[in-house]
Amino acid sequence: MRKPRLLGLLCSATAVGLLAGCVPAPEPSPTPTPTSAPSEPEPEPPAAPTPALAVPCLDLLSLEEVQAVVSAPVEVLVDEGTTFRGVPLITAAQAGALRCVWAGERRTDARYDEGLEVSLLPRAADDFPGAEAAAYAVLPAITEPAPGYLHCDSYSALCRAELLVADYWLSATFSDAGRDPADAAAHGRAAMTALLTALVQRIEAAPAAAPAWVPSGTGSPICATARDAAADWGLDPAAFEEFVHVEGDPGSVAEGRVQVERCAWGGVRLARVPGGAWAFDGIRQGVGESPGGEIVMADVPGLGQAPLVCDDGCTVWFVRDGDLVEVIDYSKFGGDEQAMIDFVATVAADLA
Repeated sequence: MRKPRLLGLLCSATAVGLLAGCVPAPEPSPTPTPTSAPSEPEPEPPAAPTPALAVPCLDLLSLEEVQAVVSAPVEVLVDEGTTFRGVPLITAAQAGALRCVWAGERRTDARYDEGLEVSLLPRAADDFPGAEAAAYAVLPAITEPAPGYLHCDSYSALCRAELLVADYWLSATFSDAGRDPADAAAHGRAAMTALLTALVQRIEAAPAAAPAWVPSGTGSPICATARDAAADWGLDPAAFEEFVHVEGDPGSVAEGRVQVERCAWGGVRLARVPGGAWAFDGIRQGVGESPGGEIVMADVPGLGQAPLVCDDGCTVWFVRDGDLVEVIDYSKFGGDEQAMIDFVATVAADLA
């Protein structure tokens, strides 16, 4: 702090003769302690897409309607508010699909053992497969309650349906693994028919589909760069494969609309969802419907914190120019988390 000026500096002999007295200079105000600049708030995540069908799952089918035909207790496990992880489900949501699941907790692989799974892809009249589609040739065609295909097992309460309803591609799977084998097949068909009839009536009565969702921004393709960098990443350039979308099922149609980019070297795979950054926050919070292990946040050089899950293999997600990038390894690193982190850091740096 600066010292007060002395009176002698203010009151010279001449000044004393002119002034009746000398007044000391006022004490200076203390210098304020510097404070750090306020931290920048985290940017808001991009707006997420919403289903084109503006009808909640519980208005399509009540829990009681499903519970009446399933032997095990069921709950609404997936509805219009569920977040997803994994490119197929994220892509379907981005294409405007609505996914609903009324089921119990038991699962075999990705399928629920007891309950009903439904997905509704909008604007599908031109994409729905005709009778000539090879993938559906083995499924019996039906016209009621809507045109499409319905197949039920002859030995269990398991049914699958693909229907075209008011411009929506309805995919549905019903299963009741706890049903007595003596009547399982007959029960499965009767239950599926009743549930489909109710669904069709309510979809046909719904408001018009909402417009297609458009992302706020997208980045550039990654597979060409990845192909050229493969040797530097320790991958075999000759094993490079870029996937081409083949229409024929709702997932492929959705990926074609969103223009998902996929490439692979055997068990090492890259996928890019243009405009898919909206999904990153849900993945980062460790929520969302997808089988697999627990998500942890890993420190990836150059990326900061990125979601990582290792189960049969390892998966890491990161955002690049508004896109969601997914890196999967099923074979190269054998579930070694640190090796996967180092690999993703290299990939992200070369793709930047």
